[in-house]
Amino acid sequence: MEGSVYFFNNVPELRSNRDMKKLEIHSPSFDVFLNGNIGFLYEIGGEKGIDTTLRKTMEKLIPIHYNQKVRSIRQLEKFDAIVAADGYHSRIAKEVGLRSSSAKQIGVGVGLTVEGNFHPEWMAIWFNNYLSLHGYAYVIPFSENEASLVSASISKSVPIRTYRKRLKEFAIDKGWRILNEWVDFESWFDFKSYHKDNVYVIGNAGSFTEPAFGFGLKYAIKSAKLCAKAIHQNLDYDVLIEKDLLPEFGSWQVMRRFFESADNEDYDRFVNCFNTPQTKILVESGRSILVKLKAKEANQRMIFVPRTLSLGEFLNEESKGLVAIAYCVKPFDCPKGRYSESCDPDCSLCDMSKMMKKSQEVGFDFKISTEDDSFIRFLKDNVSKYKRLIAITCPYTFNKIAYPVHLIFGLRGFVIPLRGDTCNSEDKYMKGVKGEKSSQTKTDLNTFFEVMEKIRVQKET
Repeated sequence: MEGSVYFFNNVPELRSNRDMKKLEIHSPSFDVFLNGNIGFLYEIGGEKGIDTTLRKTMEKLIPIHYNQKVRSIRQLEKFDAIVAADGYHSRIAKEVGLRSSSAKQIGVGVGLTVEGNFHPEWMAIWFNNYLSLHGYAYVIPFSENEASLVSASISKSVPIRTYRKRLKEFAIDKGWRILNEWVDFESWFDFKSYHKDNVYVIGNAGSFTEPAFGFGLKYAIKSAKLCAKAIHQNLDYDVLIEKDLLPEFGSWQVMRRFFESADNEDYDRFVNCFNTPQTKILVESGRSILVKLKAKEANQRMIFVPRTLSLGEFLNEESKGLVAIAYCVKPFDCPKGRYSESCDPDCSLCDMSKMMKKSQEVGFDFKISTEDDSFIRFLKDNVSKYKRLIAITCPYTFNKIAYPVHLIFGLRGFVIPLRGDTCNSEDKYMKGVKGEKSSQTKTDLNTFFEVMEKIRVQKET
């Protein structure tokens, strides 16, 4: 059995076997119990599995030739289009030179089938550094009497024996009887392109699996639909993937970097976020907590995170505040260097020095961000210092990091969107991260100063 939860917006387009109405989330020091429209459960394998159902449906539409193993792309030369859906270690993707020769990351699922008493619409997750490596453990029932207990680790190498032993001890401690055990693998590769000539890759063959938790079914279905659109309408498949699929991985990449360095205190903070009333309401009502900006929302003066936060609540908080701004506001001839985290307070070449002075006047620290990784490390190093954040960045970066930063570090605040030639694609974003941003963005200085003045007045009263 597998499960998908609405609050992470990773639900695939398929019919579920049953609803998920109860979810427990555990960290070393916190427990969260959620009840409501959480998600759904679906079976993979067996007569009722979604893979079996889809295969039977496809057999009615097109001929499927079983027991014909593809050992070389040359076996498929007679076909006008070749869609490789042959898994993580796609032979076709490797043969035509689409993917790297070695995996950049692997995922390992160490699993047990256990017998016990289970609620069929229930699931539980454990975040800690004992049951998995940079991942999590979970249990999903097959029925009222059997369940799948899994340690899901994501790294470059995973000590399988260690986590199998710990998982068995955990099952025994829970009073569950172990029926059998298994190990499953997944891999992520770098891709130069997702098609070459008449060859296309979809699903796991294209590494279309989000990197934080290893969910892939939603993106397998989505990549298949985009591939069909590219073939049918003679469109560029890479462009469709770049526009409609890869941006969805942005938040998950931030979450993955968090897991790779998380200690038990980090897991406590992350899990405890689900105990806040606002988050519980969202999760139990079946809404996503990873909100993406719509095009018209990018023109707002301020975008609050979480969405339920108001300016009044932000102003009334007495915690230390941080203003974070993207380096691309700087001019190319910045005296301190454009791709740097320094600013000359006496410089008048751009708005940054004015914003830094104003921030410091009202007691907010000022941070220039060159790329997300260093900014996340900064937040981790100062996790107990800041609770309020004002971010001046582009909508594309907002979609990547805003909600992971809120969930992981407990920061609340708002974004003042940058204007002008901002990042609107993964290619432009990655160039910006490397310091290759080819244009200077603009700030909404009026909104910023209005907010700073309100903070000053509130502080004085």
